[in-house]
Amino acid sequence: MPHVITQENDIQAAIKQFRKRIKDASSGNEKRQWSFPSGEKVDIETYKLKTSEGTLRIGIPEGQWNNRVPHLFTFSLDKSTLSPDVEINIPLTPDRNTSGVYVKKGKDIWLCSRGIFTAGKRIKKEFAHSYFDKWLIDVSDGEQTNPIIPIAALTSPDIGNQIASFVSSVNDLKEKYKQSDNGGVPLITPVWNNSLEYEGKKTKSSIEAETEYEYLHGPICNELQKQLEKIGLKQGRSVVKNKNIDVAIIEKDRAIAIFEVKTSCSLSGQLYKGIGQLVSYKHFYGSAKTELFLVVPSIDNKKLPNLVDDLGIHLVENKQNSFLLSNGDALKEFLRKKKWELYT
Repeated sequence: MPHVITQENDIQAAIKQFRKRIKDASSGNEKRQWSFPSGEKVDIETYKLKTSEGTLRIGIPEGQWNNRVPHLFTFSLDKSTLSPDVEINIPLTPDRNTSGVYVKKGKDIWLCSRGIFTAGKRIKKEFAHSYFDKWLIDVSDGEQTNPIIPIAALTSPDIGNQIASFVSSVNDLKEKYKQSDNGGVPLITPVWNNSLEYEGKKTKSSIEAETEYEYLHGPICNELQKQLEKIGLKQGRSVVKNKNIDVAIIEKDRAIAIFEVKTSCSLSGQLYKGIGQLVSYKHFYGSAKTELFLVVPSIDNKKLPNLVDDLGIHLVENKQNSFLLSNGDALKEFLRKKKWELYT
């Protein structure tokens, strides 16, 4: 099981590694002034990264602030003063009330969040965890086991896009929290989410592919959901997810399209499980006319398209935050042209 890094020397080493990865991935850096809700303003070395979500700026102060090292992220435009969209504070000694942690599994180190955010006031953790449900993994946290949100692996070649996806998601979370009943009733978890629970849990093995699955699954689901929301669905249709289904398009409380995301494209247990999940979800949440989509990182295996086609499942390739059908057509264009009958 992944575990929270608790020794100060190891935490400092992880921060140093993160700084280097961001510096290597950036398109430039400069001293920028950052402002905070307290009114304090600080000049901080700031790196600029081009991402699929837009230009992301990352500031990491040298040294520590009150036994913590802030990691600052913003999509702010070129203004004289930047303000963080997300501030992940890494404590140098164990502190479960501080937002950030570095987590280790095998040789991999991940930057993670405990789900502590503010939107004028502190967001209830249950609300945040409900929003990030598809991201959450369990980690060994001292004498406890706790859920955390993986943001990015420090060795990931796509670290910029993964961080950007997280920051964009937090911004969306804050907006939904402000629109909710003081955070008491999340608008992002409609009644549809309370349906029958699928009998199964995410695998937490030591296999490298499963390790990758743990920190990539949530960001991909999130990006897919955002792209589907931009398509311009007909009135009465909405893009949702629940504890079981990664992403779905629903109408009149029934799924007309269900998407299952996998981060392996080999003919293995993960892929076969995805096919079984889609068939089960169609029975429980949809109808005979529900469209099924299996989302994979690539379609290198020539047997895969024929297999899923024979089962009536659309194969979708997730490539650099674009989603393409196996014939090369864009998923969004396919869905724009799709004519679903109304459910009665």
